[in-house]
Amino acid sequence: MSPRKKKTTHSNENHEESLTEFLGGEGAESDFSDAPQSELGLFGEILEGSESTTQDEEVEQAPEAVLPLDKSVQPRAHQEPYVVLARRYRPQTFQDIVGQEHVRDALCAAISRGEIGHAYLFSGPRGTGKTSTARILAKALNCQENGPRPDPCGKCASCRAIAAGSSLDVIEIDAASNTGVDNIRDLRTGVVLAPFSRYKVYIVDEVHMLSMQAFNALLKTLEEPPPHVVFVLATTELHKVPETIVSRCQCFHFRRFTVSEIVRQLDRILELELSRRQLFIAPGERQAILELIARNSEGGMRDAQVALDQILVLSKGEITLAAVQRFLGMANVSALDEFVRALGERRTEDLLLIIDELVQSGFDLERFTRDVAHYLRDLLILRAAPSREELIGAAPDRLMAMRQLSETLPMTFLFNLSRAFASLADQMKQMLHARFALEFEIIRLTKLDPVDDLKRLIDRLDGVTGKVSSPAPETRGRTFTSGGERSVVTPPSPSPPEKTELSRDVLRPSDKQVVDPAVASSGATGVTGERENVPHTPRPVETATPAISSPATAPASLSPGQLSGTEFYQKLVALVANENEALSRSLREAALVKLSEQAVVLAVNPANRFVYDHLNRGPNFKKICAAIEQLLGRPIPLRIEFSDLGDGGGAATEAIKRIEEAPSKTAADQGAPPEK
Repeated sequence: MSPRKKKTTHSNENHEESLTEFLGGEGAESDFSDAPQSELGLFGEILEGSESTTQDEEVEQAPEAVLPLDKSVQPRAHQEPYVVLARRYRPQTFQDIVGQEHVRDALCAAISRGEIGHAYLFSGPRGTGKTSTARILAKALNCQENGPRPDPCGKCASCRAIAAGSSLDVIEIDAASNTGVDNIRDLRTGVVLAPFSRYKVYIVDEVHMLSMQAFNALLKTLEEPPPHVVFVLATTELHKVPETIVSRCQCFHFRRFTVSEIVRQLDRILELELSRRQLFIAPGERQAILELIARNSEGGMRDAQVALDQILVLSKGEITLAAVQRFLGMANVSALDEFVRALGERRTEDLLLIIDELVQSGFDLERFTRDVAHYLRDLLILRAAPSREELIGAAPDRLMAMRQLSETLPMTFLFNLSRAFASLADQMKQMLHARFALEFEIIRLTKLDPVDDLKRLIDRLDGVTGKVSSPAPETRGRTFTSGGERSVVTPPSPSPPEKTELSRDVLRPSDKQVVDPAVASSGATGVTGERENVPHTPRPVETATPAISSPATAPASLSPGQLSGTEFYQKLVALVANENEALSRSLREAALVKLSEQAVVLAVNPANRFVYDHLNRGPNFKKICAAIEQLLGRPIPLRIEFSDLGDGGGAATEAIKRIEEAPSKTAADQGAPPEK
């Protein structure tokens, strides 16, 4: 500080008196009060110091004068911090736990009897109460009011500290961010230290994220911890936890909540929040809104509470069903009703228009497809098990409307719809254009009539059958089901094949099915009804062969001469289906064009490149070869080639001419029974 500034350390009264005398009176101060400080020099510095001191004293004497007059406006720092609903309404006692009664009762019984385990493993989906239950268990063990007790008081210092997350004896570890072996070594070091309360509880969340080295380091401590230590491990993926860890813990699985359980819990929360936030909700829409939130959460209570919290924050005075639907990206129930009804009536244009409206409104089509699949499942359950309404979890008035809709749809059609949309919902997760996939599926279900395909198949079979010279030894039946109707077609069985007549067996396995006994005994005629007077030839006695229900029941040894092409292919597809259903579906899209001692040849339409690649894939090709060897008792080479099978039997016959022909059986062999 300069020497001049040191002189200004006198009292304010001396400054004012000296200034008044120097400037020539009391009124002179006002003449320089408005002058710039640069012009006043030393006097400006003195005036500035005196004024600032005076202002500070005035603020200290009257602090109310500088505060805002509006008492309702409070600074942000003084407001109570907002706590989300999932934390505010977190269960604090075992009695508050909803939907996990099997876990609650087991833990309460163990605490009451004093049989407290040293390690617990809680598994289940997210948001089902695993960590909350672990905290309640820690409260019950360390409660200072006659603890351990199954009903912690919640008022003692230990209970309040655990509820606030500040207890030194409850250590929560996030295994996702502490995956290394060094973290487990630190845990082992702290385990030996005595607790402040009765027990030291370690809660390890997402324990499946630990590395294998960390699991090995934890193994000995988890098996024989000190008597004052309790481990609670929580995971959403139990299959990733090593068996050595699982076997050392008492395991409890937390299930998903039902829609009704979530609705009841949300209704209690909403009742308190509406009055606290001064919000309004229409009584007629309240139940529908809660059910919509519950369905959107997919069994997670925390997800439902988070969604309700966001809806309450975004609502401006009133909560409406339309606003909730837009927020969740879900279609309302009336839209689902109209969509399913249009599917049943095959109104393709209306269905495509509904999809366009959903896209324009910003709805997630993948989520809409899942909703349709879930809705069709509910309709199917109501149709198949009318008395099991608890499997649906809907309100009584809603159940009545759903039951009426389900009765308007044929059972077979409803089943096919449910399976189609469930499969589409899984496929859309890997698709870039969800709209295209949904539109293609709708067109397939409403425009591509399976009856037309069956008619074309029957015409094709008639053309192939016309080439057979000898009469059929026996007629066989086929059962087709489409749109809930049942029709029986009985084409004649193939006669002993000649070298150039192998095209008779160019059939997919789905083209021939088992005939009802009543139909077989009623003297069913051929495809066109022209073979009623065909003389009956005794059918060769077949070797007793058990049904192809599993690989173990396959015949020990057969030869291509003992099976027709259709019978062999049916057994082959059934045998493959036991191990790989997807591979069996690809086999149904192919056709058998040759069965001989030298080779088994399958043909695939050139337009169906996916099926060809799927069958020729290394593991799939080996499975088919293994099934052929299991059926015939010895390995026979397999070939898969392209052949246009869409123009009847002609193209298939041309394909056969390009390959080695199978030796035909003689008439004597056909009529003679097999050797015993």
